[in-house]
Amino acid sequence: MKHLTLIFTMLLAVVCEAQTHKEKQNNAQVGLKFDFTVVDAEGFNGWSDISLSLTRGDKECFNGNVGRVQYFDYTEEDFFPKCENGAITAPDEILFFADIDFDGENELITGSLPFAGTQRDLPRFCSIYKLKNNKYIDATDEFTSRCEAFNMIEPYYFIVDYRDKSIVHYNDGGYMSGGWEVYKYNNGRYTYDRYVHFERDIEDEMVDITIDYSKKNTHKKLRMSFADFEKRDDIFRLNINNSEQ
Repeated sequence: MKHLTLIFTMLLAVVCEAQTHKEKQNNAQVGLKFDFTVVDAEGFNGWSDISLSLTRGDKECFNGNVGRVQYFDYTEEDFFPKCENGAITAPDEILFFADIDFDGENELITGSLPFAGTQRDLPRFCSIYKLKNNKYIDATDEFTSRCEAFNMIEPYYFIVDYRDKSIVHYNDGGYMSGGWEVYKYNNGRYTYDRYVHFERDIEDEMVDITIDYSKKNTHKKLRMSFADFEKRDDIFRLNINNSEQ
């Protein structure tokens, strides 16, 4: 009974943490006003350079360039990715907000640069701003020097996992094979934790998953059906300590 109580308590804590983050996301949107300026990008026909004046109440908290896009059509709520199963994924937008240092305050992530992502044809977010004294201050060098994953923030392939304070980057592959690099955050430090790689076995309709750890010098192999693999959106969470070993 004590074991079951402990499991229930842990699950409740996860739910509460995810709910708390969702509430913080909603609170972060209150009072923000976005004023964009769109100008033709010189020498790049069909592309536009976007600038943003961001205010909260009657005070400006950001003013600067936020990137270059071919088509600029936005909905402000899309700048705040939905937290699903305790994690958010970088959207295909000119900017987005995410708490990447897990201190309860969202950073502003922007500076979208076309075709600069690690995946084909994807842009990359090149600038990170941290809120200090009610203004977003450039903290790009601070973050990129602490974790290499912040050099690879791109739509769809960059994940912030609030359940266990992880930064995740899908760094290679496609349908047949691919993998996620997972960095754990603890006491102000980001540490490379593991690489979760998958390979499809077409003949048997199975997926082989290998988990390689940086510090433990070990790896774990798992095998699951196509159906089980496709219905999961948290393969990156697999590790040697969970129930699927």
